[in-house]
Amino acid sequence: MESLRISPDMRTSSGTRFTDMEGFLITLRRLQYPKTLNDMVPEFGRHPTEISVIFNHMLYDLNDTWGHLLDDWDQVLKM
Repeated sequence: MESLRISPDMRTSSGTRFTDMEGFLITLRRLQYPKTLNDMVPEFGRHPTEISVIFNHMLYDLNDTWGHLLDDWDQVLKM
């Protein structure tokens, strides 16, 4: 996921390892409504807790890289 500046091999602070593609797909699936962590277990073969940790890690990572764009967008909307 070079274009999104996502590292190819990811690791959470709790030691969970995952690929950039898996993390991105988990993030997209989790944002789909209605979708619970338990619904995602058969798709990704991971425990719901792992899916949650990966999802949160991806959100923090994406926010660190691209969050400034949301701040800029917010400024435009306030005008």
